[in-house]
Amino acid sequence: MTIQDGFQDPTHHVIYNRLGITNQDELRVQEGNYSLPAMLRVVIGAVELPGSFDADHLKRIHRELFKDVYDWAGQTRANGPDGPFQGQKQTFVRDKQTGETMRYAPYQQLDERLNAIGQQLNQENN
Repeated sequence: MTIQDGFQDPTHHVIYNRLGITNQDELRVQEGNYSLPAMLRVVIGAVELPGSFDADHLKRIHRELFKDVYDWAGQTRANGPDGPFQGQKQTFVRDKQTGETMRYAPYQQLDERLNAIGQQLNQENN
């Protein structure tokens, strides 16, 4: 299913990104090249992101990790700057190489589910 709301390049079927990459494999490599150093900065405390791992905190972490790759980093499909986006995303994606399935929550439930993850992390001492 092609996403109909401008989230993917219709020619290459790659998520729009700040780097102008139109090849999915290259985008994955560059995601790592940008997000892993950002994650290290968060882990060692060079970037402070205080919070309780609720939806807002998790979105701030996502923003920090992916802000150099995606304009929408830190937003969910439920609450982009212009309202819901990427609402037509499939509920699952199957990896063609491994056969593994990744499931997505309905966009209307993202904050609720992120808050539930935060509660679980808090119970497990983050």
